[in-house]
Amino acid sequence: MTEPTGLISGRFRLGELLGTGGSASVFAAVDTTTGASVALKLLHPHFSGRPETREAFFAEARRAGALRHPNIAGVLDVGVDTASTEPVAWIALERAPGSSLAEHVGRFGQLTVAEAIAVLDGVLRALEAAHAIGLVHRDVSPANVMVARGKSGRVTIDGVRLLDFGLADAAGRAAIGADVLRSEQAGGRAGVIGNVEYMSPEQVRGAAVDERGDLYQAGAVLYFALTGRAPFSRSTPAETMRAHLETPPPVPSVMDSRIPRQIDRLVVRALLKDPVDRFASAAEMRTELATAATPTGAAADDAGRSSGATRVTAPKRRPEAETVTRVLGSTRVPARSPMAAHTAVQRAGAARRPVAQRRPSRIGAWMSGAGLAVVVAAIIGSVAASAPAVPVAIPSPTAEASASPSPPPTAEPTPSSEPVWTPPPVAEVVVPQLSLSTLADAMRTLADAGLEVGELVVVDSERAGDTVLGSSPEAGTRTAPGAVVSLTVASGFNRVPHVVGLSRADALAALQRAGFTVAIGTRPVAGVAAGTIVGTDPGEGASLALATTVTLLEAELPPRATPSPTPTPTPSPETGV
Repeated sequence: MTEPTGLISGRFRLGELLGTGGSASVFAAVDTTTGASVALKLLHPHFSGRPETREAFFAEARRAGALRHPNIAGVLDVGVDTASTEPVAWIALERAPGSSLAEHVGRFGQLTVAEAIAVLDGVLRALEAAHAIGLVHRDVSPANVMVARGKSGRVTIDGVRLLDFGLADAAGRAAIGADVLRSEQAGGRAGVIGNVEYMSPEQVRGAAVDERGDLYQAGAVLYFALTGRAPFSRSTPAETMRAHLETPPPVPSVMDSRIPRQIDRLVVRALLKDPVDRFASAAEMRTELATAATPTGAAADDAGRSSGATRVTAPKRRPEAETVTRVLGSTRVPARSPMAAHTAVQRAGAARRPVAQRRPSRIGAWMSGAGLAVVVAAIIGSVAASAPAVPVAIPSPTAEASASPSPPPTAEPTPSSEPVWTPPPVAEVVVPQLSLSTLADAMRTLADAGLEVGELVVVDSERAGDTVLGSSPEAGTRTAPGAVVSLTVASGFNRVPHVVGLSRADALAALQRAGFTVAIGTRPVAGVAAGTIVGTDPGEGASLALATTVTLLEAELPPRATPSPTPTPTPSPETGV
């Protein structure tokens, strides 16, 4: 019998596309060897062709392979299809019924409170299992949670599955890499990886992420399930990242007043900025959820369906298209709070140190003068208010005028026997030269110099991505140990320059200096001399990855219209004309 064609590894027959992300696409498939329905995750072709990215892809399967839980889509098998001209790496997963939470809400609108509680309960059960073996998911989002309705027509706990452990890692590691698979070492073109709508503040900063980062994302997923929108969504990724760092947690009942206050409190606590202030574990969060899921809580949601409660309805849309997990290398990362990277123990130690030993916070320094004035004024006022009333003799004008002032006695200077205290010299360090080094090297250099990395401003440039273009303060500046140094870093993209009207040689040079590969093309343009540079494709100002081919367009004369010949009349036999 002839082997069936069109099968992946001679085994899987592909069906509909279930979803796609930054590294892979997931298809419904049938395992022809067993007849089982599976979800087949295929690595994108530009990743499948590289051994290091295939290995990183399979690392996901190894991480999740030990997980067997009713609320997790388990890994069944992995492999590489080498029968075609290009290798195709794949991971076979248990087929989760239903659709992603993002698709479900986009199609049917936000969930009832009872359904949203069921979704969070299922997600927390899955996270408990992952955390128990030391795995932190770090990519919990509506796109990675599958939901299915039960016989009652409602989403239930049994219908919830957590997917995609591609960013999962041991607790305490940062989500940083050169691509969404984290296939390259930190010394490469690294950036923060994640779904910008659901990243915890510590993940936004590129700091270590532990189990509490997953609980932040779980709280954000609950907010989305209840309201139909992400909690900190803004118009740009940079604004969204800043909101994760600075904006107070949103309250779900502001969008829908039927949402119980217990749920409000749970969401807000999960979304607090400092991990210390969040739930300590998925189990603790589930306990709080169980308290909220009472007849006065979840059931009140259904009773309110016919009431006049205030509700802001989110527009139906496809949120999953806006919330893709990716390398966030071309955004302006907000500055780090001076205490953000400190642990609770370090903060407690700082609080116990004598005031004279503490270094003032950069953020709070601007308040010190005004604050001191207020404190001093308060002390003076307090003393004045509490001082006893003492009668004071008021001299008469005459007596005051007749009194002749006597000169004060001249004090003879006496040498002091105590040594004069001289303040110790202030330690200073010099900001090192960082320009044209990689971001990873610059971070190591700053750490070696006793300085901290501050704001990263990522800009388009002809330089390779993650090349440091400058610092603030500049190299050579003397500053205090521990000072924050901001870096300007190349994004790996650049904009197509203006070349219209230049000579071919100058236009070629301009495009090549901008970091692009150049091809020559023509465009018919009337009234312009042939060979004149009339534009590019893509056009001027387009932001493209370096080494992208840009076609330089030269004018060519449009083809002349050939006049149709006038037909010669045929003489008529009768008239001879």
